[in-house]
Amino acid sequence: MPRRCHKSYTIGEKRKFLALFEQDTTSSREFCATHDIPRSTWIGWQQSKEKLTGTIINAKRKTFGGQGAQPSIPFKNEMLSFMKDVRRDEHILTSMHMITFMKTYHAAWLADYKLGKRDPYKSLLKLCQDFARRHNFSQRVPCFTKIPSVDMVALRNDFAAQFWNKYDAYEQCDILNVDETGVNYDMPPGKIWAEKGKSSKVDKTQKHSDRLTAVLHSPFVVEFVGASWDDGAVDGLQCVMEYMDRGDLKEVLSMYEPALFPWTEKLHSIQSIAEGLAYLHAFPIIHRDLKSRNVLLDSAKGTKLTDFGGSREETTSTMTAGVGTYRWMAPEVLLSHRYTTAADVYSFGMLLTEFDTHDIPFVHLKAKGSGKPLPDVTIVGMLITNAVEISFSTAMPQWLAALGRQCVSRDPLHRPTTAEITDCLRANMQF
Repeated sequence: MPRRCHKSYTIGEKRKFLALFEQDTTSSREFCATHDIPRSTWIGWQQSKEKLTGTIINAKRKTFGGQGAQPSIPFKNEMLSFMKDVRRDEHILTSMHMITFMKTYHAAWLADYKLGKRDPYKSLLKLCQDFARRHNFSQRVPCFTKIPSVDMVALRNDFAAQFWNKYDAYEQCDILNVDETGVNYDMPPGKIWAEKGKSSKVDKTQKHSDRLTAVLHSPFVVEFVGASWDDGAVDGLQCVMEYMDRGDLKEVLSMYEPALFPWTEKLHSIQSIAEGLAYLHAFPIIHRDLKSRNVLLDSAKGTKLTDFGGSREETTSTMTAGVGTYRWMAPEVLLSHRYTTAADVYSFGMLLTEFDTHDIPFVHLKAKGSGKPLPDVTIVGMLITNAVEISFSTAMPQWLAALGRQCVSRDPLHRPTTAEITDCLRANMQF
């Protein structure tokens, strides 16, 4: 006689069989044989019949043991209202927008949810995707006009030639900021959430307001894809940049506790950032605004440098908390002295502290008495007078901590070059 395969029944299935048995005239033994239910299992259902018929928990998927339970969002009405409002205005809606909503309005719940998760980012992303699908949303390609790739390449080449013809006589620290060599672009993501039966159209006036030079081409710098031109618009030229699906580094780091994000993975991102800086410095171009908000990640393409425009930064949590870019700036920049690419190396060292703590630099500094975080102006004064020490934890690889300390040296001449940084990383990285 073949061995019976074990089967787990949901609460809904148990209720259905119990209801059928009440209408059946056969014995319990015959009923079990007809429906292939083990006798011992049936006896257990009969004994817990009152509990089965009286429960109000999800009967389709869940069992009393908790198997099949779907994680729920306790503020689902707020979330659903937010999603519908966004799409009603023909704005872009992705899973990352849903996560940002959680971080803004339900930070405490989000912190509790991430506890104990092996990969908080993937778990949260799946939660948002499942929630959207359960509430009549589907992933759709946003409607927007495409320009032929041949025209995009021609536009990029023309822009590059005009830019360097105009600015080739300037010194490094006079221009050489990626932010000042670019233009606004409008780039809907590959797919957005749209309600079933409704349009996936995106309002053409909605922009990311990010800027990046069109002349840069590197696997470690966000790529210029193309552009469109609208004579009737105030900002007629709209540049399209490649889409990075994981968002910026600050968002990714905030998803994990430092101990749950292994250094083997962090080092891949650190290596890419260093390679991107080395590419810029070879022109030479000074980035001048290197921080976690200006580093983007993609699940397939890895880590790349970019530079957010002012209108985007005003919406970031660091700006609303009164935190600007001063915390990443080299002392010579704060003192308005002449500076070189070594200023970016200092910012790279500060970025390493973010990889170490998963928080912005100097967030641990509090005002005496009130215990409130110190404002930027106070921290700037401490940096200028060398009254604050930049340190790294023991959890960080010691060779990387040593490299970080060299990068944040007060004397620019004592800092390594980006070429030396990339050589150090290659020599020490072992996977």
